[in-house]
Amino acid sequence: MNNKFTKISNPFRANGALMPDSSLYIERAADQELYTTLQTGQLAYVFTPHDMGKSSLASRTAARLKSDGVHVANITLSGIDSSTDTNHLYQWFIKRLKAELNFATHPVEWWNQKTSSNLKERLQIFITDVVLPEIDGPVVILIDEFHLRNKDLTFVKELLDIIVWCYEERQNKPEFERITFALFGVLTVGALAAKTQKALLETGKAINLQSFSRQEAQKFEEQMNALYLEKGEAIFNRIYYWTDGHPYLTQRLCQAVTEIGDVHWDDERVDNTVRSLFVSSQNQESNIQSVKRVLEESDKKRQLFNLYQQILDDEHSIKDDNSLMKNRLKLSGLVIAENGVLQIRNSIYETIFNKNWVEHSKPANWNRRLVITLTLLMLVALGATGFYTIQQHQKAVAAEEMMNDFHNAVSSEDKITSLAGLLQISGHEDKARQLFYDELSFDDQLELFNLSDPESIAEDLVTVVSGFYQDSRLVNNEQNNTLLRTMADPLTRLEYSSALRSVELELEITQWLRGREIYLTEGEVSQAIQAYDIAIRMHYNPGTYFDRGLMYARQGQFELALDDFTATLNLDNSWLGTVQKTITENPELYAATWTYANNYPSITGIVPTPTNTPTQTATPTMTASPTPTFTPSPTATSTPQPTSTNTPIIIRVTPTDTATPAPIFVPSATPSIPTGEFTLLTPVNLANPSYGITTFEWAWSGGDLPSEFGFEVRVWKDGRFQAGVHNAVLDNQNGTVKKIGSDTYQLTTDISGAAGVQKTSGIYNWTVAVVRISPEYADIGEVADSVQMRYAAPGPKGGGGDDKDGGGGGGKSVGID
Repeated sequence: MNNKFTKISNPFRANGALMPDSSLYIERAADQELYTTLQTGQLAYVFTPHDMGKSSLASRTAARLKSDGVHVANITLSGIDSSTDTNHLYQWFIKRLKAELNFATHPVEWWNQKTSSNLKERLQIFITDVVLPEIDGPVVILIDEFHLRNKDLTFVKELLDIIVWCYEERQNKPEFERITFALFGVLTVGALAAKTQKALLETGKAINLQSFSRQEAQKFEEQMNALYLEKGEAIFNRIYYWTDGHPYLTQRLCQAVTEIGDVHWDDERVDNTVRSLFVSSQNQESNIQSVKRVLEESDKKRQLFNLYQQILDDEHSIKDDNSLMKNRLKLSGLVIAENGVLQIRNSIYETIFNKNWVEHSKPANWNRRLVITLTLLMLVALGATGFYTIQQHQKAVAAEEMMNDFHNAVSSEDKITSLAGLLQISGHEDKARQLFYDELSFDDQLELFNLSDPESIAEDLVTVVSGFYQDSRLVNNEQNNTLLRTMADPLTRLEYSSALRSVELELEITQWLRGREIYLTEGEVSQAIQAYDIAIRMHYNPGTYFDRGLMYARQGQFELALDDFTATLNLDNSWLGTVQKTITENPELYAATWTYANNYPSITGIVPTPTNTPTQTATPTMTASPTPTFTPSPTATSTPQPTSTNTPIIIRVTPTDTATPAPIFVPSATPSIPTGEFTLLTPVNLANPSYGITTFEWAWSGGDLPSEFGFEVRVWKDGRFQAGVHNAVLDNQNGTVKKIGSDTYQLTTDISGAAGVQKTSGIYNWTVAVVRISPEYADIGEVADSVQMRYAAPGPKGGGGDDKDGGGGGGKSVGID
């Protein structure tokens, strides 16, 4: 293996929006069409399947419009759901408008002063009385992440009504000609309310976002040529054969090929990579899951499957008439219309979503008598809740039976059979893992795989090992590695079958363990990475990516570490808590996360805003010891998986320029958020610069904060993201943020290395925010209006002087609202 090659930063990025100036951004006809439409003030909408490049298109268009002098707000609705208070969402939206458009009015103060109980009317007044009067020139508001799951939320429906209203107001109020909207999402016009449908069809322009043509994808081939010389064209030709230019799949496959890193590539090896990445891992690959989800969440699921079955049977006979059913199938991304005929989009989808998949996934075709009988039974037991409820009930009953069988089983073989059955019931897989990890002791877990005749339950054994070995509880320690070794051992006694793939599974686990043991016993980081490289080629296991990321962090290769942590979360989001803990407890890695924040939105969205220096607490650090002290090492039974009930829902907001904003969180259950007013006290004088160590003081009228909340000080330059100068969670808990008066608070810290400063002299903004610090960090509270301060980097080049105490935080001053 060519180690020098593997250390090259991978140019391909499959996750999140590309930066507007990315060398791998590919312009399509939609780019110019959207830009021209918005220039003319027309409403535009880009409704297309997942992973087609909508967010990258929005970011690129926003940057282009800004260069023309247009005021642009780029806002995403990702993460909102019915558990969040509608009023809170309205306030969140106007705060995003403030952050993006930078008008003078304090949005929350304005909002709370209005007495109207009609929230929609209040936002209409806000646009009329604040946004348009305070912004000089054209305003374009891009709103991303409309989708089938949030289209019926009160906030979303009213937001669409307000957009329609803005265009209607143009008839009598010329100033509304200055405000233009573009909508992006996984949606069809037919899925919206009648009024919105009519407005979009009559007033708006649909922007069609297509896959990359072979000519458009030339940039990818050029990158492959740079990496693989004479083989680059052949490699990319085979990649394109599989993806047919699908933006995400093409980036993802190029990324995987580049990540493997050696030069021994041919068509067969690309094919094997496709099978490993998408086919054998389809239950985890996010894009494949997105396709399935759009199909399975439809109330016309059976009709969709029947339509797709017809396309499989005769791909050249099903004409596209833009019916609701065919539009829904196209929205899944599985098929496209070419020359008026529906066709499967690419060879990857054709391989995965084949006739066998349809047969196993299509809802059962109950005969009429069975339907009537089951309906009567369900009316008695559950009420008239429809066939979906019937199916869910059947699954729940089957799962309950499997759990009872497990509890009643005496032999390990019977227990494994019960667990395998539970793993195969869609939606109940976690129950199997809970039975194994939470109910069994460590000794009982080992005993489960002590089988006298593993061949008798070969298929069930492979199902159970496959379902358990990638669990986020199994971080690298001796006990967990013993369990993994015990899981793999009976696989060696199975008769080989290409369908069962037990040999491949055992080899992968063994290779993964080899990397772990090299590090734990010998402390050899480079050799461990090589072992993990081989294991990852065999299968994309989130645990192996996580372990390799730890090794890269040990070497100080933080970008590679963050790449691997991103891959971990993409494969299995249950690793979120482990990744989050690892980053926040490693100061260097934590700082690197924010240094490269633009490249890692999925990582910055789960950690507090940046710390500038290691905190005064005993934070674990990286040492020469082979034991990874910054790695959480729970036992196999003690660490719970993160659940949807206590993990904040992330709403990411696309920045006003190329920077990444501080992550904005909307909690899954709206807490009682402290209210009050801030007065920033010091620093407020540009004449007295800070040379590093700075004392921030502020007043807060809201009284003592509840224990789950704290203050966060942020420093940033105009046009950049609001970056914290300290770790809000740790510093509030450890008393670094001090109360120095009845309503006055203070934080003293060195801002030189803060993510928003980075030892660069200049004029900065600073503010204080109320944030939630427990049980998870969340930016959901009040934020003070910012004031300016000056920072001078120490030394002759930075303009800093010889101030002995390094201060310069500014003197006491009158309050600033």
